[in-house]
Amino acid sequence: MLLACLVSLIFLLLACGSAQTYPATVEFDVVFPLNDTYAPAALFPIVFAIQNPQASVPLTLSIEWYLGRVGSSGDWLAGGFGDLPWINFSTNPYFVVMSTTTLNNTEGVFSLLWTLYSGNCSESLGGTKLGSGVASNHTRFTIKNGAQQPSLVTSSDTCPAQNVTFNVTGTLPVSGAAEYGERDICAVVAEEPPPPANPCAIQVDDVMASSMSAILPCVTAYPIWSGNCTSTVNSSSLAIRSSFGGMGLTWVATCLWLSLLFWVL
Repeated sequence: MLLACLVSLIFLLLACGSAQTYPATVEFDVVFPLNDTYAPAALFPIVFAIQNPQASVPLTLSIEWYLGRVGSSGDWLAGGFGDLPWINFSTNPYFVVMSTTTLNNTEGVFSLLWTLYSGNCSESLGGTKLGSGVASNHTRFTIKNGAQQPSLVTSSDTCPAQNVTFNVTGTLPVSGAAEYGERDICAVVAEEPPPPANPCAIQVDDVMASSMSAILPCVTAYPIWSGNCTSTVNSSSLAIRSSFGGMGLTWVATCLWLSLLFWVL
């Protein structure tokens, strides 16, 4: 009996030690592409990252992106969307990886337009008041024959240049969970200027970059969606799993997207 009590106490302490504490800084980064020049690629990667992802859960983050040619008045070439509130954030940082087939045989200057949606809340006389936030920017890059092949390996010279940070000071209960991504809590975000970003904390070595590249055929976004992919990637240090995101109509009337997220366990 004593042994059972001691074991239970140990598990209880571990559980308490792993609980999320606030205040906490959450950071969103655009990992790839950067403002650089790349060679055409059959599967061109689109990579975002979330630092301190466990603390991001009550923010109910969603990521939307479009790829277009600079100076063109036509439709977007590719696009993707991902809802992140229900992801099992088991690693830090958490990577969102997708790919596009539209830059496989072309040259020119292109723009990746991304938008990050977030939720927040505050206390009011009627209870919890729900709010929302939107951050958007674009990365311009060049595709040119003979240039460097896309590489996901990071270094001090390739730290993400675009990011969004949140100072989450706590959480509040949500009575109408259906109105907040089926979550029963929401994030209280400080109103003062956000904390400074630390993009160089994201480190992608050769092993992880190779694993990401290996699943690019499994994570193609609109207009060429991923087919049946039976490829699995495993190593002594990580394994990769993936799950489908959602599809829907966008403010670009003809654009239909499919996103595929993956995390490193």
